[in-house]
Amino acid sequence: MRVYANTLSWQPLAGFAGATLAQRRLEGILDSWLDTPYMMGAQVKGVGVDCVRFVCAVLDELYGYKRAPVPELPQDIALHKRDTAVAAMRFILRLYEPNESVDNGALEPGDVLAVAPPGGGPGHAMIVGARENEIWHSTGRRVQMTGLALYLGGWSIHSAYRTCDRERWVHGD
Repeated sequence: MRVYANTLSWQPLAGFAGATLAQRRLEGILDSWLDTPYMMGAQVKGVGVDCVRFVCAVLDELYGYKRAPVPELPQDIALHKRDTAVAAMRFILRLYEPNESVDNGALEPGDVLAVAPPGGGPGHAMIVGARENEIWHSTGRRVQMTGLALYLGGWSIHSAYRTCDRERWVHGD
């Protein structure tokens, strides 16, 4: 999938009784990671985290998973090489089954994105925020929130995935 920022839209969670509560819970979790320094291979709130482990840590907290941090992966999980990037994304997706591909550009809070720079392969993992047009990610410096169009500009979405059992986010179990 190659989708550019100007074709994306953000929409709130809907379709289940606790959608508003689940969205507020995601908002609180994301806010609690703000300004955590970037640290390759780390996954500790306030101490350090890389982009992939940040996304996994947020989802783990939403679901109430008590698991060890994502295992050691190659530098940037080789997201700059298509074959290893696909293998790494499949590994991560297996952790959060069931999930589905988002192909229509309509993003919802908690959707996971693998993005690519202009003309390149996938190189960065992000998560869609709980407030309109937010994208959260661990940059080369820290966890931050940016606007969808501001950050993605010329970047494209290589893939976007949505977990299918978001009702569990209400209680984290």
